[in-house]
Order: sequence, then C-alpha cells, then structure tokens
Amino acid sequence: MRMTAEGDRGSDRRLLFLTGPSRNRLALRQFLTDEVGEVEVVYNDERLDHLLSSRRGTYDAVLVDLPPGERVYLCARLRSASDAAVLVIGDPNGIDAASCLDAGADDYVLHPDRVHEVAARVRARIRRAPATSGRTRILEAGGVRMDLDRHEVEIDARSVALPLKQFRLLEMLVANAGQVVSSRAIIEHMWGPLERVDRNTVQAHVARLRQTLGDEDVGRRIRAVPGIGYTFPR
Repeated sequence: MRMTAEGDRGSDRRLLFLTGPSRNRLALRQFLTDEVGEVEVVYNDERLDHLLSSRRGTYDAVLVDLPPGERVYLCARLRSASDAAVLVIGDPNGIDAASCLDAGADDYVLHPDRVHEVAARVRARIRRAPATSGRTRILEAGGVRMDLDRHEVEIDARSVALPLKQFRLLEMLVANAGQVVSSRAIIEHMWGPLERVDRNTVQAHVARLRQTLGDEDVGRRIRAVPGIGYTFPR
C-alpha cells in the first residue's frame, strides 16, 4: 500500500503517547514508530498543557494509556484543546469505554497487545480526521486508488461508485494491503468498538463489495483467511 498526501508524507505523522512509566508498552511504541510515524512519549500530564498550547495542531493522533480514573478526564482535556484523533488504550472488559467516548475519545482499544491492529486503527482515525488545508489524502494498492477526502475510487483509472460501508471496508483492506486484517478490526473500523457485529455480517459486506465491483479483478483478489479475516494484495 502506498499513501500519498499533497505536502505530506506518512513518515511525517506525529503521535503523542500519554502513558505511565510502569506500563510496558515498548513494543507498541516501537511498532507505531515504524508503521505510523514519530512517537513522542509523555509519562504524565504535567507537560500536556504546554505541549498542546505550543504545538497545537501538529499531532495527528494522541494515544492515552493511563489508569481508568485518569482516562476520561484526559479525553475531555484533549478534545477541548486539540483536533487530533484521540485513542484510548483501555481494559479488555471495556468498563469505561462509553465514558471515554462520550468525553471525546475517537476510539477505545481493547487489546493493545495486538500491535498490528492498534497501528491500523491509529492510521484509520488519522485518515478519517478532518483534512488539513492543502492536503489530499490518497491510498493506493493493487490497482486501486482511493481519494479519502472526495470519497472517490478508481480501479485501473476507471471510476467506481461505492456506498459508504463498502468504501470503508475497501479503505481498511487497501490501507493494510499485504497484511491480514482481522474481522474484529474490520468491525471496529466500520461500526465502532462497542457494536456487537458478528463475522457473518462482515462476510456479507465483503460479498456485497465483490458484487459491486462486478467482474473487476480487484474483487476476486479480496481473499478470506479462514478463522481470521481478509487480505488484499499490495
């Protein structure tokens, strides 16, 4: 997959990682650095006001990895001070997910050990954020070109109209071309982390996407990985 942006490169993405020194996220931090962009770590919120006031708008996303009592408060502070996408690393039971989302979080990550999915969701939230003036966000892979701001799809330079759900499904696959995207990651991208959607629904949407693409070779190249999810070639 290749993503281009007028006046911007993927490696220029900047993430703010709010965490605690006792929370072991070294593997996640390194993976985000490799896959998304520069990661700046803050171990408490003492410098947060300064960071947000002096560098407002320069962070593409903020990842909040703090105890339950602090997460909701910080989501509210971040939403009032920045337009960056806010993702919360929460508990597997999602006990405070609704509170964090209501306070301003854009996503709630239930399984931070799945670093590929976390990175994919960070990228997805960055893509879905309001476009910065002068940027055009483009995804390209396997003969598909997607203009995320104009909601346009081209296959071998021919325009193809897709409904919103199919567009977002294809976006997830193209953005992670060459990797297996789990059904759970697709569900959370298309419906959100709290929706109870099963794999059969995902399978039905994949079938509809293939049908919409018709005889296009790209439709046949969306491959199912039994028991896991789907993959799309680079």
